[in-house]
Amino acid sequence: MNYIRTTTTQTGLQVTATRITKQYAKGTRISAEQMVALALFPAQELPKWNYEVRPQPAGAEPTQPAATPLLPPTG
Repeated sequence: MNYIRTTTTQTGLQVTATRITKQYAKGTRISAEQMVALALFPAQELPKWNYEVRPQPAGAEPTQPAATPLLPPTG
């Protein structure tokens, strides 16, 4: 946690981190519409493992993002 908390950038990014120890139920699924609303996009570096989360405009209904988002696997 300290490694994350002490992260800095030249532009002044401030990082906070909190460990959540709550136990979550396994197997919870979300719909394709909910996944699209998250606006997850493959990152430029190692896109199979990394992604970006982009915010939806304030007050906007969740919609298909302009770029190709990551979608849940089918089947």
